[in-house]
Amino acid sequence: MARYRRYNRYSDYYDDYNEEDPIAGLVLLGLFYIVYKYFTDRTTFFHWLVYGVVIVGALLLVYIFIKIWKNKKAKKTFAEIKSVNTDIDHMVVEAKKDSAIIAKVEKTNTPTPQAQALHDALIARGIKCELEKNDGHKHIDIAITWAKLNIEIDGIQHYTNPQQITSDYQRTYYSMKKGYKTLRYPNFVIEKYLDTVADAIAKLARGEYYRTHTNFR
Repeated sequence: MARYRRYNRYSDYYDDYNEEDPIAGLVLLGLFYIVYKYFTDRTTFFHWLVYGVVIVGALLLVYIFIKIWKNKKAKKTFAEIKSVNTDIDHMVVEAKKDSAIIAKVEKTNTPTPQAQALHDALIARGIKCELEKNDGHKHIDIAITWAKLNIEIDGIQHYTNPQQITSDYQRTYYSMKKGYKTLRYPNFVIEKYLDTVADAIAKLARGEYYRTHTNFR
């Protein structure tokens, strides 16, 4: 068994040697041929020498061009990656700015004096209501949820700014889809007719509650 293993070891060695032998033989044969031509035929030797220099030079140029092309491609890819990273960083910065703005708006989303006055007047009349209630889409100035009434107290921009008017329509439509009615009052109406408005809303709220919780229509 030991002899068999020893034979296999030497056999592997000679197999590897035989695989490399043709290449080494060709190299040696070429060297011998060049030396032979140098001593026997100088003209042919120099011709082959020139051919060899040209071929080697051409191969070197091809290698250099391939390296340059790969470097340009790598630089282009790196520039594209850098551009994408820059865009992502810009988006992150903008998102942080938007989040900061939203947070600031939410923190400063305090009721106006008119909304506070109407809220207090409704509480005094036994009408439970909430200031600045968030319904998932917007903040409502005063919400009477048990009667499904929303009350918005508006400044002049709600009647003169087209974008604000469009936004108000969308907000009202969203509330209507959820079954809520929206009442809108200008600031000056609350300031001048606070008690009259509070009495009307209290009566309307109780009527809406009884209408939705009884068979009365």
